[in-house]
Amino acid sequence: MSRLTRIPLWRVRGTKDQGLSAFALVMAGPDERNRENVYLEGGISGKGLIAGRRNDMFGLAIAHARTSNALRRLGAETATITGTPNNVRHHETVVEVTYLYQIAPWWSVQPDLQGVFNPGAALPSSLHIPPRKNSLAVGARTKIDF
Repeated sequence: MSRLTRIPLWRVRGTKDQGLSAFALVMAGPDERNRENVYLEGGISGKGLIAGRRNDMFGLAIAHARTSNALRRLGAETATITGTPNNVRHHETVVEVTYLYQIAPWWSVQPDLQGVFNPGAALPSSLHIPPRKNSLAVGARTKIDF
């Protein structure tokens, strides 16, 4: 089950696509068949909110994935059998902020910052990398149309 809802909060007068919007997504599935049985996402986005920057966009979002009870039980049982610590956490949460800067009609740059709490819910990796409690992802994207 999933449901995405986008709600216009405010529009720049005389425009169709400029203004402020909120969005939310809720998904759920059977606990015993899914790695995450609940997923929630929400945030706000805006376009053309700064005078003279009608094509610039920004976004602020949060996403939360709840680790299923079945997977947490598997982690506990595996830890008991192997004698290793059970690192499976109850959730993974991401907070993201981004801004798309339209440099020219044909060129844009979009920096992005994401804070990740309990990355991957600390599930074991085939790379044998110890799980991290939190992480920060910084990136940028550019787009050139020709």
